[in-house]
Amino acid sequence: MTHLLLALAALAPSGDAGDDLILFKAPVQLMAGDAELGRRKMYPSPAAFDVDGDGMQDLVLGGLSGRVTWSRRTAAGLGPEVPMERTDGKQLSFNNW
Repeated sequence: MTHLLLALAALAPSGDAGDDLILFKAPVQLMAGDAELGRRKMYPSPAAFDVDGDGMQDLVLGGLSGRVTWSRRTAAGLGPEVPMERTDGKQLSFNNW
């Protein structure tokens, strides 16, 4: 899977409250303007976290390569995907093997 598809709408079931079967909405491609988030990630693993301390949940993206990126949430939506940096300024990366 090379595209980041998230079922954020799946947090609220679309079926009636009394149904035994819970139906979820279809996943959507997350975008930052015209750019697809997580497009170049193999097995993207998104997480919501307030990276910049502004009180809004930003999108943190990991993947099979071990590199971590993030997208700042603003009132207008998600910003561009940028590398997450360590305190020494180098890109944050984890060894998956």
